[in-house]
Amino acid sequence: QSAPHNVPGLPHFVLQLSGAKTAAMSDRKRMSIGAVTAPILGSRSSATTEREAGIAEVFTKASEEKLKALYVTSVTDRDLQGRQSFAEKDRVVLAPPGCDEQEMEDWVRQCVGFGCKKGLKPESPNQDSFSLVVVENDFAMYGVYDGHGPAGHDCSDLSLRKLGSAFLNDPDRERDPGAVLTKVFLDTQEILMKQGNFD
Repeated sequence: QSAPHNVPGLPHFVLQLSGAKTAAMSDRKRMSIGAVTAPILGSRSSATTEREAGIAEVFTKASEEKLKALYVTSVTDRDLQGRQSFAEKDRVVLAPPGCDEQEMEDWVRQCVGFGCKKGLKPESPNQDSFSLVVVENDFAMYGVYDGHGPAGHDCSDLSLRKLGSAFLNDPDRERDPGAVLTKVFLDTQEILMKQGNFD
């Protein structure tokens, strides 16, 4: 799972999904909002992944303003149960056009540590996911998605894709990030509940 640290001078948000339930919303999963070297997949095109993640506009703005930026996300392991315990989860690393991905990752790793390793359950894939988006002098967003149950890996992956994209594309993100995070969390919860195969 990711272990975020503060990036000096940037507003930052942490998304965390867990199986705990709150008294106020006993039928919903809980999300906490607070301040607080893996296989890299080459099978998905950067443009497709940027659109899916909702960062195309973020990267366009960063490029125009000549800002450093990075997007890193885990993806469900292609080998599922074949992954050894403590092996890193597959991930996608993207940087704006014209930026070197490794250079951007090194820049972010000066302030932020992240990773996602499989646990000791040989019968299941790594059920956790993470994401981060960091834009120099603008914002940083870190997400930790904790999957449980037989389809936990699918649940955490779907949550990662829906939450991040919805948050980044919401026009009110900069004005009221807390309200937007709450809204996109509830929308994502509803999507998960409609899937029918998640407990």
